[in-house]
Amino acid sequence: PLVTGFSQTSTDTQRAAVALADQTGASIDTGATAVTRALQQVGEATCTLGEVRSRADLIIYWGAADLLSNARHRQSLVTTSPEITRKTVAMGEAGSLVSDFADEC
Repeated sequence: PLVTGFSQTSTDTQRAAVALADQTGASIDTGATAVTRALQQVGEATCTLGEVRSRADLIIYWGAADLLSNARHRQSLVTTSPEITRKTVAMGEAGSLVSDFADEC
């Protein structure tokens, strides 16, 4: 048996699948091979929240209601510098926490 398809699953789901594989003697394929190859070939762009706060002209949140419910995350992007003007756009339901945080929704 083979247990596979974990590239987009939660930790709890992965734990349950590993337990199932242990019980049945199955092999596990994480499904991350294609993602790993893409990262090796193309790379990944990353930055810190400090860099976002200092440099971003536009921040887009897409389906990020859970992230925006964290006040520390929102506060980490607030700047009082008059030189920095930025626009925040959120893609989510109107009237939700996401839309309340953004300049546009």
